[in-house]
Amino acid sequence: MKKSLSIVIAMAAFFGVAACSSQTPFLGKAYFGSYERTAFNHAARNGEVPTVVYGNPFAGDRAAFAQEVAARMKPPAHYGGPVAFTAVGSSRDHRLAMIFNPASGQSDIGLCRNQVSKTKGRVQEELRVLAAFCAGERVLSSVRGRVEAISSSADPRFQQLLDQVSLALFPIRNPDIDGEDRDFPPL
Repeated sequence: MKKSLSIVIAMAAFFGVAACSSQTPFLGKAYFGSYERTAFNHAARNGEVPTVVYGNPFAGDRAAFAQEVAARMKPPAHYGGPVAFTAVGSSRDHRLAMIFNPASGQSDIGLCRNQVSKTKGRVQEELRVLAAFCAGERVLSSVRGRVEAISSSADPRFQQLLDQVSLALFPIRNPDIDGEDRDFPPL
């Protein structure tokens, strides 16, 4: 009886952990094209990285959501120095561009060219994001991420997703040039 109970507890723990891990943010393939670490320094040369945010997967004002996303983005620790991401309506220079719940077929190139399809709006089964670090119309790096549906930006998984996006977009070196694997596991 004790052995059966131990097996049941072990299985419950395993499936409980598996259920929790499926709810963490996940990043898909990333693209690093002509990314160089110095590009982030150029973008942040005035202490700010212009950030364009499309869509709002939650109830509320889109501009307020864009401000919140920009304020919650953090530069990777390997850049040092104070840098703020600042929401802007548009920019043709180096910038971070993000679209939440993009329509099927939305590309990172389109995002950098300000050719954005209508977003799917509020969160349904999962929240998706496409983020690109752009230099004009050129994609320097991009990544797609997702997390199971969350009800608000206050959910800790939303911050985890933003943190993963930042780490993926601004690596210390270009994995495409250095030959590293570009798949990102969940947190």
